[in-house]
Amino acid sequence: ACFRIYREEVSHVWHQTVPELQAPLIDSFPEREDLTDCSVFTVDCEGARVLDDALDYDAERNIVRIHIADVAAIVPSGSEVDDAAMKRGCTLHLRDHSGELSLSSQMLPEPILAAASLQPEEVRRAITFQFLVDGGRIVDKQLFRSIIRSRVQLSYSEATAVMRGENCPSQPWLAQALKGLQEISFAVEARLREEDPGALLRSTALRLGPAEELPAQRLVEFWMSQVNEHAGAWLWEESRQSHGISCGLSFPMPDGVHLSRLAAACSETLLGGVGQHAQGVDAIRQELQTSSSQCRRVLGMTLFHALRSCHPSNQQSQAHSGVSGTFSEKQCAAAGAFLPLIYARTPTPFYASVQGAWSGEWPILHSSRYYQVTSPLRRWVDLLGQHLLFRSARLEPQRLTAALHHYNEISRRSSICSDEYKMLSFATSLRQAEMMLPSVIGSLNSATVQLTFPAAPEMMRPVTIPLGVLQSDCLTVQYKPDKMRATLLLSLTNTCFDLVPFATELRCQVGVNSSGPVPWGKLAVVAIEIPFSSSEAVFRHSVLPRQCPEIFGPPPDLRQMQRLQVDGAEWSRVWHLVKSVQVYAAALIPRDRSRPPYFRNMACSAENPTWTSRGALHTLHATVLSTYRGLEGLVRLQEGHIAIASVIGQRDKRWTGFGRIVLKEETDELRRKSQLCVWVSRGASCRHGRDCWYAHGDTDLRPAKMKVVVELSPSSSRAIPAWVPQERTSVELEFVAVSQRDQQSANDILQRVRPAVTKQQTIPTPLRRLLLRNACRGTRSQHDQARGQHLGFLNHYQQCALDMALREPLCYVQGPPGTGKSTVAAQLICHLLADDEPRSGKHGPHLLVCAPSNKACDRLLRLVMESEQAERRRIVRVYARSIEAASWPDPSWCWEQRQYAIQPALQHLALHEQVVRDDPLLHAAFVQAVHDMRGDDGGKPLLPSKLHELDSRLKDLKAAKHSADKRLLMAADVVFTTLDCASHNQSLRRMSFAAVVVDEAAQAIEADLANACVAAEHKIVLFGDHQQLGPVMTEVSIFPPLRGLASRSLFERVVSRRSRTSSEADGTEGGQRGTMPHVTLRRQYRMHPSISAFPSSEFYKGELVDDAVTIHREGLCFPSQTASRMAVVDVHTPHSSRMLEPDTEFQSHIDHSLCNVGEAELATSTVVWLLQHGVDLASIAVVTPYRAQTLVIKEMLEQQLTVDVAAIMIGTVHLLQGEERDYIILSLVRSHACAEVGVFDPVPACILEGRRKRKHGSVGFLADRRMANVALSRASHGLFVFGNFKVLSCVAHWANLFHHAQNTGATWTASDAAKVLRGSESVASAPLQLQGGGAAREEVSSDHGAEVASGLEDFGDSDDGDSEYRSTKSDEEDAFADVNSEEEPASTGSVAPEMGRHDPAASALSPAHSSQNRRRRKKKRRQRTARAAGVRAPADVDEFEWSATATSAIDDHSRPTTESSQPSGCLINGCRGRVRSSSAVAARSGLCVTHWIQVEKEVDFLQQPQSSQMNALEFFTSPAYWQVQPTHDMVARGLQARSFFSAVAHSLVQKGSTIDGRCFARTLCAMSGLAYHRKLGLEEFPEFAARKVQDKGTCLESAMTLGPLLVGMSLVDAGPALPETLASRWQVVESAVRDQLARGSSSSSSSRRGGVSGSRGIHYEVSFMEDCCAVASFWKGEGNQEIAAGHADLACMCYRNGMGLVDLIRDSATVQARRLFVDLANNNAAACLRLHRFQDAASSATEALRALVEHGGIAEAKARFRRGRAQMMMRQYVEAMVDLRVAAELSPQDESIHSILRECEAHIRN
Repeated sequence: ACFRIYREEVSHVWHQTVPELQAPLIDSFPEREDLTDCSVFTVDCEGARVLDDALDYDAERNIVRIHIADVAAIVPSGSEVDDAAMKRGCTLHLRDHSGELSLSSQMLPEPILAAASLQPEEVRRAITFQFLVDGGRIVDKQLFRSIIRSRVQLSYSEATAVMRGENCPSQPWLAQALKGLQEISFAVEARLREEDPGALLRSTALRLGPAEELPAQRLVEFWMSQVNEHAGAWLWEESRQSHGISCGLSFPMPDGVHLSRLAAACSETLLGGVGQHAQGVDAIRQELQTSSSQCRRVLGMTLFHALRSCHPSNQQSQAHSGVSGTFSEKQCAAAGAFLPLIYARTPTPFYASVQGAWSGEWPILHSSRYYQVTSPLRRWVDLLGQHLLFRSARLEPQRLTAALHHYNEISRRSSICSDEYKMLSFATSLRQAEMMLPSVIGSLNSATVQLTFPAAPEMMRPVTIPLGVLQSDCLTVQYKPDKMRATLLLSLTNTCFDLVPFATELRCQVGVNSSGPVPWGKLAVVAIEIPFSSSEAVFRHSVLPRQCPEIFGPPPDLRQMQRLQVDGAEWSRVWHLVKSVQVYAAALIPRDRSRPPYFRNMACSAENPTWTSRGALHTLHATVLSTYRGLEGLVRLQEGHIAIASVIGQRDKRWTGFGRIVLKEETDELRRKSQLCVWVSRGASCRHGRDCWYAHGDTDLRPAKMKVVVELSPSSSRAIPAWVPQERTSVELEFVAVSQRDQQSANDILQRVRPAVTKQQTIPTPLRRLLLRNACRGTRSQHDQARGQHLGFLNHYQQCALDMALREPLCYVQGPPGTGKSTVAAQLICHLLADDEPRSGKHGPHLLVCAPSNKACDRLLRLVMESEQAERRRIVRVYARSIEAASWPDPSWCWEQRQYAIQPALQHLALHEQVVRDDPLLHAAFVQAVHDMRGDDGGKPLLPSKLHELDSRLKDLKAAKHSADKRLLMAADVVFTTLDCASHNQSLRRMSFAAVVVDEAAQAIEADLANACVAAEHKIVLFGDHQQLGPVMTEVSIFPPLRGLASRSLFERVVSRRSRTSSEADGTEGGQRGTMPHVTLRRQYRMHPSISAFPSSEFYKGELVDDAVTIHREGLCFPSQTASRMAVVDVHTPHSSRMLEPDTEFQSHIDHSLCNVGEAELATSTVVWLLQHGVDLASIAVVTPYRAQTLVIKEMLEQQLTVDVAAIMIGTVHLLQGEERDYIILSLVRSHACAEVGVFDPVPACILEGRRKRKHGSVGFLADRRMANVALSRASHGLFVFGNFKVLSCVAHWANLFHHAQNTGATWTASDAAKVLRGSESVASAPLQLQGGGAAREEVSSDHGAEVASGLEDFGDSDDGDSEYRSTKSDEEDAFADVNSEEEPASTGSVAPEMGRHDPAASALSPAHSSQNRRRRKKKRRQRTARAAGVRAPADVDEFEWSATATSAIDDHSRPTTESSQPSGCLINGCRGRVRSSSAVAARSGLCVTHWIQVEKEVDFLQQPQSSQMNALEFFTSPAYWQVQPTHDMVARGLQARSFFSAVAHSLVQKGSTIDGRCFARTLCAMSGLAYHRKLGLEEFPEFAARKVQDKGTCLESAMTLGPLLVGMSLVDAGPALPETLASRWQVVESAVRDQLARGSSSSSSSRRGGVSGSRGIHYEVSFMEDCCAVASFWKGEGNQEIAAGHADLACMCYRNGMGLVDLIRDSATVQARRLFVDLANNNAAACLRLHRFQDAASSATEALRALVEHGGIAEAKARFRRGRAQMMMRQYVEAMVDLRVAAELSPQDESIHSILRECEAHIRN
């Protein structure tokens, strides 16, 4: 119908363009009238009425004349006829796909056509182009007007017959002229190709067409092209000389996209067609863009190589055969495949007007001067060209430009109409019958193959099909990337066939794909015929069913899918369709390979085929072979097997139908019991032939047959042509066996799930609530909440999930990464088992636990085995039949044994192992029977009777094993298995369970999950995370909507329909009907906060909470200004495509993948770097989205490492689902290469903008957020990400990652990262900053805080003030203002995320050297360090003492002069590294690169946000810092580690931190308190700390003891001068440290005593009191300084710190200490008054009064006055008046006291 309507509409529009006009004939004066007697003839299409051109050949003078109808002499320029022709533009001819003319609309009126057409025997005016040819070169050309008379008119077929000598014309001169023209055209074209290689692109000798017309067509087209080229040259010369208006064919210059596509086409042709290595796409592109002539030369040479490779002789010097210059059919087919690629990749030329000299811009497929004048009766622009040639054009410039624009548009539209009409005609014929068309392999890569149809290039575009659909059970394909070709192997005959681009020819059966949801259909390749051998018949391979397996079922009705969640019947129908299509795809392209002579498919001819119809479905009845060779031996046709019917009718009409066997019938005449020949089955030869199928006696070898009924699918039934059931046809049937196991999986949806889903609405089944949105809610189960813990402590979210799972009959728990989802599942299983008390006479197991994979199921089983319930309950683990085959082999099992290693701890739980233990005799008999049946003993072949006996015996043993399996399952309490086994295991399919628990439910296909959950009677609990990886469907050829439905898990669909108002914290249900109860776990225990920050904000809306254990987790990462454990490296190396190496010679699935060598090198260097820093192999994982990248990284690691790399997990992201590692190295691979060809470097902005518009089209499945979430959430200690920022930023989550890394200082350039990984240089520059980004640091918070209990709290800094109040000045000054001291205020350090710490220095110590030699080398190194710093070591000081002051010397000489001296050794004790002058940052600190990095990491760790009120320096001096055990080896060195921590403090100062007296005061206080608890004096504490380390106590104990001492020493080394109040006390410590270093370990043994004498006890108490007083005096001075600065709140904190210290020694305090306490209390009261904290002021004043040593002094007056003032402000006037009167008596001269007293008395009177 569309075909007919299109023709009518085009005819109507074209005829109505302009009215028919009559034009007068205008006389003209020709230049020559002597050509009327010449032998002129015309060659055109069959039955052509309009003849524009004629030919004339003078053999004597070797002159060729081309005569063109002189229409310009008849139609003047600018006349009415010319205007009408200009509006029409051109003549329209609509021809169908067979070439038959259906519609013709002429441009000129009929009288003019009759007057101008060169009809035979008619005298006509003509424009003659005369060419003189000599030696294949046109030496002279002329243009003139003439009068001619054509002698004869020939069609193309008639002219071809004359040229071939098949037809002798009545005029002898005609044959001589045609043959002469052919020879001379060959010579001229050969000369042109020699002079210009680009001329091969426009060679007419490569034209394709009907063989009976082709030579004549090539001859005419060649000379017409010569006329047009010379006409264009004349016009160009005329315009150049006259500088007037002219026009010509303009050739736009190709842009970058065109050139890149041309370069890609050349590269594919050179690699595939020639088999040689090309220069590379970049080099080809550079040559193409040099100039137009160079571009033509490159393209012409590429075509030349392709033609030479197709020639049979394949000679180096020629691209054509013979002297005649004709090309072979194979070469023409190759050109027909290559040239359309060039046409599609070059800009379309157009006609344009120019002023003056004109030249083409970038001609590729034509000469630079080209103008068409050969069809003036059909194209207006040719008529205009005639006027231009003879200067008779009468058009103004503006009108000429508009006319040319109009012609360009009309010409384009007419071409489109013609092509569309041909395609409609072709499609209409395909509706009736499919066609066999010759095709040539076009471009070929590891993923797709392109089929071109050169016989009809205008009609059909190339068809691209996946390379994987070219394989079947007996056909395999292997792609060879080095040669850009593929090889097909036919297992039936063991022969190969090469697919070479632009060379290999195939025959394709083209038809209509009717499998889509709309009945329009789509053009498709139904099958291809592969000529494996010239002597054998071609092999027919069906392509369409493998590309669209849904064609075997009903077309998917996408409109009904919206009812999927509300209608149970619709749910079952849709999912049955999805599973059926999946089964068809698995059967057509099996993943496992069969071994000859066993195959899954069979092709045979149908006997007596008849067609019937039942409603809309058609069926085929036929008699076929009943058995064929399959994986199980001899396989009989079964109902459900799919069938492909190839129907051949009369006149070679073809059609292919697709269906299934629905009925089979065997009669006594057809039935025959047979089995595969025992000799052939063992690979031996049989006397009946090598291809013997059947068991045989002496006579009968008759094959068995059966009658089958094949029901066509609804898709094929609605597309069946009318002639198929009516005509007598022959039918070839191809049967493909469908696995009964897979078929049962699809049928279970209708047989098991559908009845459970389609129950009445009033029945509260958990399955209905799970699948349908409007299912009833049901009643809750009455379960108590958790009664105790089985597997450890549960946090709040986990406890809510457990309570909800016990309470609700249906719920799901979302477990983000690291939140303990499996732990909650194990707890739930234990509680459910505890609720189900063991009882006698039970009817089956209580609980079924499933997971999508064996790994996930075993992981959950291991957790359950750790509980106490595992000892009291019977647990059974059911594995797949392919895994059980290791213990229970089965010769009839069609699947190969799976190599899955069951863990030894779970081996005894496996069902097949329990059967072996319970009944060993059964197992032994089973194995023996299999052994006997296989004949493994190498004896004689068994007789058929013996085989039958063994087969019966094996069936009985199988039944006994099945009974044993059933018995053990019924006796079990809980069954663990996979979802697949739960659906297919015969014992489990008939069982029901009280509860079903599914772990990793988000990874399961919805139908599989429902098939397992149908066994649940009361409870279904799902665990999973829809934000992580979802279901994976390996059958990629399925209809995209169906594949998308299967790739979305049921878990995700349920989550998407939940109510927004539902509570996720306590597990309550939402307000809408149908919402499932759910809980999201939010506390994660895996990732360091700096790693979890991005996944939490990007994928979980910032809801994840970091547990306290993650904050203090040690780790290692690149050093940076912030403390991020994540490093994101920007890598710009291009990616490339790599073919995955097959496991065997011919792999089953063609798969290509991407790799990035630059990223692989960085990832490999990172692994080596981690190993060098002491990280275990098993703690590292290298993941990437692409399998090819894993192979590249594995190869690089094997070359660089001497250890076995198998311990390192190297794989894709899917391999890491549910796993975790300490360190993850992620390579994203995708870069700026386009597809498989790296064309652009760097990426142009237009390409990036185009990718952003296309969103996810350019990065493949990296756009999957779930994959990104899994990849970024597997690391616990450190994460390294390598990728191209610009390319991947087109995806939102990767762009957010790069922005997050930029804000946290975790971005690196590839060069800086390489420097750190090499370890030879330091990175002096800051981390990479992207444009537009700030340097803000992201804070990572935790709800638990970072407080750690310690025994030193009482001696630290205690702030009991209220931080809400700010310091405000009082209304009047205090009468007793104290004198303030001058000291610097404390500065606040920066707060940043925690940085990993891992000390590599421990590995640098060599235990092989003696202690004496080691100390000697250390001494020399310290002396060199001192000389470099300008400090000389005293001769009487030991090297340990000298090392303690080395850092102080370096502080004074922060930039040593490295130009005049060699780099010195590192300051860190025990380090053998040298300070490299190339590392400026490290050299300034006097450190080697390794220790500089370690110091920087320690500084970054100090800047982490440990609490909201603790900066970096406060954390350095707090016990919490030492409790996380920093720098293990440094602590183990005792006092010798002073240089390291001095460098840390020095680095803090360089980074802007200020070390003031407060830090030192807290350190001294902590050290004194620790000494007091050990009953030691402060001067004895260094000796105690050194002895503690030497006793080799725990690292934590050593750190907590030695830490305050090391901090104090480092602060002294790096900070300013100590306050006077603390300097005297520290001098005691410094002297003791030097004495201890001088003595070394010699006196340590003598200092160990078991008790403490009385005199010593008095000594340590006095020392502690002195320390407390000194620090309290310091806090008093600090408070006075804050008061002077107006910071009353900070002053209160200082005063309270001092009061707390003095209060510790109140019982034994001296008079001086008590006076100090009174001053502190009075000053605190004054500060509180300024803050309007009157209650605190009164309390402080009261404490001062109580601590008075003597009354009546100024101190009492201060206390009385301040307490009275506070009481008056609290309106306690009577109490205030008493205190104020006493203060006035003690200080009568102070007028302020009397003023406030009078005010108080006035209040009392009022």
